Amino acid sequence: MTRREGKREEILAVAGRVFARHGFRKTTIGDIVREASVARATVYKYFPTKEDVFRAVIHREFGEVLAADEEAMERETTARAKLRAFILKHLEMLRRKVNVYRVTLSALSELYSEADKHGEELAAQALALIGAVLEEGIASGELREMDARATAFTMLVAHKGLFLGALTGYFEPEAEEKQVDQLHDMIFEGLLAGREGA
Repeated sequence: MTRREGKREEILAVAGRVFARHGFRKTTIGDIVREASVARATVYKYFPTKEDVFRAVIHREFGEVLAADEEAMERETTARAKLRAFILKHLEMLRRKVNVYRVTLSALSELYSEADKHGEELAAQALALIGAVLEEGIASGELREMDARATAFTMLVAHKGLFLGALTGYFEPEAEEKQVDQLHDMIFEGLLAGREGA
């Protein structure tokens, strides 16, 4: 990482904390400047507007979530274990970043098109991760033949309630794990090889 990249990351880390504390509307560039202990011109060198800082923070945060998801999946060997690890890590990361997600939701009306673009990019990355695991499971014979991309989309939709629960604190972490296992039991009844027509 270059010095310039390092400074940009420092500003984003501070900005993420400031946005999480005060919300998008109440946060000013001045707040970020004070907390980051940098000159205003330094922030503007990287980010022309507050909206640009916010978008970069959200993109960074979502990227960290997906990187953690992928790392958790890589430690497992079967498709089922990989997908379980993905969902559990995703829930854990949502809980860690809940304040930033709440700020994101409250700012969507002002930054809808840009937030929507980032959301689509990140959803595509999550779909690609899940789809790759499903294809691996099909190739190994663990899972039956299926449209992996369509199934990945369906799985993400099926887990949306759990993600919302993590953001709202609806489930305790121990209950989340039980809910994930119950949902995966139902899903994998239809995905396991040799279950067609059962």
